[in-house]
Amino acid sequence: MAKDTIAAIATANAKGAVSLIRVSGDEALQCVSRLMKKDLTKAEGYTIVHGTIYDREEPVDNVLVSVFHAPRSYTGGYRRDRMPWRRLPYKKSAASDPRNRRADGTSR
Repeated sequence: MAKDTIAAIATANAKGAVSLIRVSGDEALQCVSRLMKKDLTKAEGYTIVHGTIYDREEPVDNVLVSVFHAPRSYTGGYRRDRMPWRRLPYKKSAASDPRNRRADGTSR
């Protein structure tokens, strides 16, 4: 089943140092590759590629492209072996909460 390739602004419509444009679909990497004049289809997933976006031959801006390959993409799933923080559950202990400490510093 083919998916349309779409692009959408993912940050506020305001002046800022960083803007995010999300591109997704079957031809997303090919479309961005043409704009960057760099082949992103061979980039390893879960990596960031630095480059320049061009309007024809004129450089427009420097960019960082975060590459995810389907079906394990940003919204399609995660590779837990590549994301160690996803394997370790974070449990905040009651003793670490400053509201549970006595004046002398000991836990309640």
